[in-house]
Amino acid sequence: MEMIELNCPSCGAPLIREDSNYYVCQYCGTRVKEDQQYIETRCSNSVCGDEDRTIESLNREKEYIEQELSKLNIEKSAKKDFLEKNKTSHHTAVAHTVRSSFLFVFSIILSAFMIAGVIMEHSLVMLAIAVLSILLIMLSLNRINKNRELIKGYNEAKRELMSTEAKIKNEQDNLSKLQKVLMNV
Repeated sequence: MEMIELNCPSCGAPLIREDSNYYVCQYCGTRVKEDQQYIETRCSNSVCGDEDRTIESLNREKEYIEQELSKLNIEKSAKKDFLEKNKTSHHTAVAHTVRSSFLFVFSIILSAFMIAGVIMEHSLVMLAIAVLSILLIMLSLNRINKNRELIKGYNEAKRELMSTEAKIKNEQDNLSKLQKVLMNV
């Protein structure tokens, strides 16, 4: 038994079965009655009598989708440029975060030795070591926070790019479906 795909007589979109005797157009809502000998068409009053208006609205929708695709492609291009320009700073930020973490650990160890009095018993040297360790701790924490923000911004831009690419694919699918409908009209 061979299956025949039924298309809407008004716009050419595929028909789906509404109940045992009727089919409905997925796009324009035209109802088609099935009979053993022939298929009788019952059009919705807003679509059937005015095929030109339907084609015009489909063309407007096609134009709108093409404009959206253009905007999304520009947005995608800008995000790719941003990611490409910041790729080296992203890798640098990761490296700086690792170095700053080692600096932080070194400063803590230096402070521990100073507190224990292991290094020297001269008070002036102890004071200099204490100031140096505090400065190193502050510097390393500041760098870690800055680098964390850079990495976070880069990763967020990557997620936005993937979202934009998904939107573009969706709009391209919509456009191809609409073009198929327009070809059948």
